[in-house]
Amino acid sequence: MVGTAHSCDFDSDDYTFGVAIRTNVGLSGFVATGSGPVKDMSIGGHQAKQEVGNSGACVIGIGVSDTSRVDLTVLPAENQDPCPTALKLANIIEPKLP
Repeated sequence: MVGTAHSCDFDSDDYTFGVAIRTNVGLSGFVATGSGPVKDMSIGGHQAKQEVGNSGACVIGIGVSDTSRVDLTVLPAENQDPCPTALKLANIIEPKLP
């Protein structure tokens, strides 16, 4: 548990990946932590939001219901755009969501 989320992290040489299942807040609770805008998007049949936080991590929140979502976080080991990798991860996980 990290805060109120059931979370799992994985570190590789190139990235740190995180998946957090939030059962108490949906996309309406997706809070920007970076200086850039939050981007609305669709992933498969689900609404989602994406932002790059101050740490340089790309976060994608996939809405499951009004009160639940799955957050995916990708932080690169080196200075590179983490969002293409986060989007690949989101497209792998999204079909498994209700």
